[in-house]
Amino acid sequence: MTSNLGAPHSPLVETLERFFDVKSSADVEGTMAFFSRELVTYTDATLGWDLGGYEALHGLFAQYMPGWPPTARSYHTGVLAGASSALVRMV
Repeated sequence: MTSNLGAPHSPLVETLERFFDVKSSADVEGTMAFFSRELVTYTDATLGWDLGGYEALHGLFAQYMPGWPPTARSYHTGVLAGASSALVRMV
């Protein structure tokens, strides 16, 4: 939804844009394709989720995504990205 906060262009910005588009479409398998099966933890501070791995995250998305209204959106308000890492701002 926003640009790379004035930092040099990074392909991670496009990856994050795709992630948020897929997640907003409530596509569980498409969303999970962005996560490693070796995921150790997932934390969502806004929702208070602290999950112990890939299967836990998949289960939660599978439970909740089908009930998301068509107007539901997952998005960032800014990304500061380099070649191998990114800081994602969400408000």
